[in-house]
Amino acid sequence: MKTLHYRWNRSLNWILTTLLGFLGFSSCEDNGDDPGNIICMYGTPTASYTIKGKVTDQAGQALSDIQIIVSDMEFSYEPRPDFIPDTPYGSHPVNDTLYSGKEGEFETRQAAFPIDTVKYNLKINSDENNPYYQADFLKVTFLRKDLQGGEGWNRGNTTQEVKIILAPQKEEDHE
Repeated sequence: MKTLHYRWNRSLNWILTTLLGFLGFSSCEDNGDDPGNIICMYGTPTASYTIKGKVTDQAGQALSDIQIIVSDMEFSYEPRPDFIPDTPYGSHPVNDTLYSGKEGEFETRQAAFPIDTVKYNLKINSDENNPYYQADFLKVTFLRKDLQGGEGWNRGNTTQEVKIILAPQKEEDHE
C-alpha cells in the first residue's frame, strides 16, 4: 500500500511539474554573475513593507498603549501615489493589532506579493486604556519602485515613517 501511495504521489508531482513548466513557471533562474550557477527557489515572490510610527497628542507628548490595528491591505497593478481607496484592484484582510510603546513608537512589518501599489489601512483606537482620544484612520501607501535590496524572489523591502497626532474626545463623549 505504501509503495502504491508513493508511486501515485511521484506521478502526480511529475505531471504537475510538467504542466507548470509548459505554462512558463519555473523555480530556477540563471545567476547573471556566474553563468554556470543556476539558482533554484520555491515559493512566491515577496516584498517586506515596514511601517514605523509615533503616536502623540496635539501638544507633542508621546502616547503609550494606544491600539493600532492594521485592518487590511489594498492593492493596484498601476503605480499611483494618488491611489483611490474606493477603486483598488483588490484587498486582503491583515488584522494585525499592536500597541504604541512608552515613547509612543510602534512598528509593524508586513510581507506581501510585490504589486505596483500597496496601501495598508490603519485604525487607531481609543480603548479602555486611553478613552480620552478620538479614534483615527491612516492609509500608508507603498510603491514597487521604492523596494530596495531585493534578490531572487525576495523583491526587497521598504519603510515608511508616520506620525499620528490624536485629538482629545469632546467632554460629552467620555463622561
